[in-house]
Amino acid sequence: MVGFLLNAMGGSASAGLNTALEKASDDELKNVAESLTEEQRKKVTDALESTKNRAKFQVTENAFTYFKTSCPISFAEGRNRCDWYADPLGAWTFEPEKDKRPDGPQIGDRRFIDKDIVGFGHVKGDEELIAYNADDNVCSVSYHLLESSHIKVKNYKGTISVYKDPDNAEKCFGEYKATWESGDFDEMQTAVIVGGVETVLMLT
Repeated sequence: MVGFLLNAMGGSASAGLNTALEKASDDELKNVAESLTEEQRKKVTDALESTKNRAKFQVTENAFTYFKTSCPISFAEGRNRCDWYADPLGAWTFEPEKDKRPDGPQIGDRRFIDKDIVGFGHVKGDEELIAYNADDNVCSVSYHLLESSHIKVKNYKGTISVYKDPDNAEKCFGEYKATWESGDFDEMQTAVIVGGVETVLMLT
């Protein structure tokens, strides 16, 4: 049993580590844990954390994906939290306002923010709605980022979606995807997007 742990700690076989852990019994895991040194335990923890982080999201040259994941909120709440008009901090201005859109937002609608936000500093942004789909099973909002104080890549377009979980009314699934034309999507921008997605989907 120690072999699979040592193999994972020695290289990039963290996926194999997860598989081995899933197959191990509680007694086997207890025996292995007790036999490890502090250094080995740290390597196991780091390997598992690395696998977890890789599984959450991916950044490529011109795209970001926060993979579809189970969220600890109902679909109704998830839909409300990712809706175009969602504004829990009262920080956004909408054009036109929600009361002018009784049938929901329309393509070309805009929303603006220019406010100090705890944890982010001064946030300034201008977004245009480019796609919207909301029914009994999914809510998906796509926007074109026209201006941003935090996201610096060119022609950024993002989509946040929540899906009904047919097997659990108290949960839903959520995901986020974005593309851009050019620019360096660095760690700071990644952190901003990941933090925003996880806040909306209640994953923090």
